[in-house]
Amino acid sequence: YQQIAFCRTKMRYFLVAGSVLFVCWLPSFFWNIMRLRESFLFYSSLNKANMAKQLAEHIPKQALVLGDAQFFIVAQNAHLNYEPLPFFIGIGDSGVAVPPGVWLVISSDCVDKINATNSEYLRNRRLIFKSRIFPDLHFDNPEYFIYSPTIY
Repeated sequence: YQQIAFCRTKMRYFLVAGSVLFVCWLPSFFWNIMRLRESFLFYSSLNKANMAKQLAEHIPKQALVLGDAQFFIVAQNAHLNYEPLPFFIGIGDSGVAVPPGVWLVISSDCVDKINATNSEYLRNRRLIFKSRIFPDLHFDNPEYFIYSPTIY
């Protein structure tokens, strides 16, 4: 009888512990449901095809393009000859060179980093296009810029 009572007590602890874990997990479950709902609601707004179309319209097909690594897949969808800039560009880093004959597709963060590295890299370039990555969204939505090759 003692062994049965011990098993019942042990089982009760497992049920209590499992119930506590389940109740603690419920907020996470509902948060994930809300996030899934957002992906359905904003599916068309988060589509990167619009940005790929803008890149293809403003940049010649055979041109060499450098830019943020975050735009790599979009640039591939636009069929551009795209190479990402090093992600480790640091303020005061003098090791990053942006050749004068390439197009640039960069975010505002990258503009700040390039200007901190060497402001000459953007000074003689013309800003061709400026837009939000996802134009239909109103919350945190960074800008991207398309710069032409250096103008002499």
